[in-house]
Amino acid sequence: MKKIFKFIVFIMIMEAVLVCFSGCGISSARRNKNRASKNEVVLENGNTKYEKEFGSYEVNAGWIESKTHSSKGKYFYVRDGQDNDKKPNNISINQDTNRYTKSEHEQFKNAIYSQMAKQVSGSKAQIMASGSTTDNGEIVYTFIVEKNDSIIKQYYIVGEKKYVMIYETVWNKEDENEVDEVANKMVNSFKWLD
Repeated sequence: MKKIFKFIVFIMIMEAVLVCFSGCGISSARRNKNRASKNEVVLENGNTKYEKEFGSYEVNAGWIESKTHSSKGKYFYVRDGQDNDKKPNNISINQDTNRYTKSEHEQFKNAIYSQMAKQVSGSKAQIMASGSTTDNGEIVYTFIVEKNDSIIKQYYIVGEKKYVMIYETVWNKEDENEVDEVANKMVNSFKWLD
């Protein structure tokens, strides 16, 4: 009888421990989810606004931040469901520094163009470049490199001795307009972190 009683008490204690741990795990998971989503907000239009260490921007609905490819400081976005594809169309964003002030933006553009020209020399790839301002009034330079198997578009948002690069890679050229739309939303919604 004592053995059965001890066994029942043991079972009850184990059940209480399991309930406590499972409840604590759920609570912990909720805290981690809230912490992870603290820097991203789903907007009324379905887009997601991300806040990173260098600024904020929106990504169109249907696109997600790639957990597979993103790292601290460089964030990748892919169409939802394509994160594990071999060559998904993708867009990355990161900040870097340079020696150019904002007023020296044309020298910055020329330095980038020169570097890109060296990278594609000897290939049949062509570089197209243009300059404009974002919807938020930031200077942005766009460079497009068309290759046989892909299209690469680099958007440089000019800051004071720094820049944000939004790098679009289109592997499936039929989807170019959609990828452009997502990248342009990121560019035009970008705001520097004060």
